[in-house]
Amino acid sequence: MTTTITGATGIDNIKAATGAVLQVVSGVTTTRDTTTSSSWVATTIAATITPSSTSSKVFIVVSTSGNTNNTSSHNLYYSIFKGTANLGNATYGMGEVRGVSANIRAGINPSYLDSPNTTSATTYTLYFYSNGGSTVEIPANAGQTRSITLQEIQG
Repeated sequence: MTTTITGATGIDNIKAATGAVLQVVSGVTTTRDTTTSSSWVATTIAATITPSSTSSKVFIVVSTSGNTNNTSSHNLYYSIFKGTANLGNATYGMGEVRGVSANIRAGINPSYLDSPNTTSATTYTLYFYSNGGSTVEIPANAGQTRSITLQEIQG
C-alpha cells in the first residue's frame, strides 16, 4: 500500500503511531564523581529533553558503574532524578552497590519510563549517596565513559 502526501500541510499533519520514538537525546561524560555524603548528590551524568507533546513519555537509560572504595558495610545508593524530584524510592533510590567486602565494583544501569506531562525542557540526572559516610565513586574506574539516554515516546 502506498500513501501519497501532497502539499506542505500534508507533511505537517503526519502523526507518529503510539509508542514510536520521536527523538533521542544523550549525555556522555568521563568525569568521575565521588562523595561521602549521606544525602543525595548529583553526578555529572545528565541530559535534557524537550518533549513535543504533554502526552509523550520519556524512557531513561543510564549506563555506568560504581565503587564502594575499599569499605565494607557501606553502600552506594543511586537513583534517577527529574529536576530535583527523585523518581525512585526516597531512601533506597533505584538500586545499590553493597559494600559487603573491600572494593566492590558493580554496574549501575537503571532505566525508567517517565510521564513528564510537559513540553518544557526537562533534565534527568543520576544521583547517588553513601549510607555510612565512606567514599563512594561513580564510575568504578576513573576515565570510564558513562552515559544517559533519553527517548521521547509518542503517547
